[in-house]
Amino acid sequence: MLRVSFTAGAHVVARRDVPGALGSLGIPRVRKGTRGIVRTRPSGWLSDRYEIEFSPGGRVWVSSRYLRPALYGHGDQAFRRYQANRVGIRLGLFLIFGLPAAVAIIRYYLGGGDTAGLIAALPGALLDQLGQLLGLIALPTACLCLVAIWLWRRISR
Repeated sequence: MLRVSFTAGAHVVARRDVPGALGSLGIPRVRKGTRGIVRTRPSGWLSDRYEIEFSPGGRVWVSSRYLRPALYGHGDQAFRRYQANRVGIRLGLFLIFGLPAAVAIIRYYLGGGDTAGLIAALPGALLDQLGQLLGLIALPTACLCLVAIWLWRRISR
């Protein structure tokens, strides 16, 4: 199989997990699907290892068999924009999900609560939230099932 040759500045995606220090036994150095940019091409005829800077940070020498070209993007500016978008998405998710929980915990402590009471209250709160989530999902799911049954009976006549 012919390998793809990448130029410096090309965006690549890890085709499979890149093994770490212990090989396939250890934790992968780079996970499958991680996006990166080619910094240095291999020098010489027999080498196929590229220096890749992956989006979580850090540079790794990777064989071309672990890489595939990304669908879009080329150049350092596009890679920096991609990283900035990822940081923005992570901050937005923290603001939506993490900040309300942090504010509730701070209010609990300011109201005179202690860690033992917080730990004791967490399982009940989680079950309560799960019940509310199931309540939100149950009615639309039941309606969709009824519509699907009605359509099935109408089509099969």
